[in-house]
Amino acid sequence: MASTLQFIFRNVAVSNTAILVRTGSNLLVGWNLINTNTTNSFLKLYNAAAAADVTVGTTAVVRTLLIPASGTVFLSNEDKFQVGFSLGIVAAVVTGIADNNTTAPTIGCYVEILYNENT
Repeated sequence: MASTLQFIFRNVAVSNTAILVRTGSNLLVGWNLINTNTTNSFLKLYNAAAAADVTVGTTAVVRTLLIPASGTVFLSNEDKFQVGFSLGIVAAVVTGIADNNTTAPTIGCYVEILYNENT
């Protein structure tokens, strides 16, 4: 059974360099994403224990989320929506939807990821 204690990862400038959100078994339950660029960006989420375990453009993507140009995307704590990550959650933002895209947005995107420990 999943923990009911919610955690929030926050970074104001996520780009095409992989960053560790949280190590260990976790459930993605929501997000708040802001893109100040005039073109779309895409948040890529990976199942990995460390940022060093992810090569953006090569490592298998678990989830891709569109962050519209000059826009925001918000999904509040929705226990009905859960994506499990057994190793950990690693994130990166690129300008293309394709899993092999590695192009950084001009300005890094604001990313908040809401997750529960999967205990």
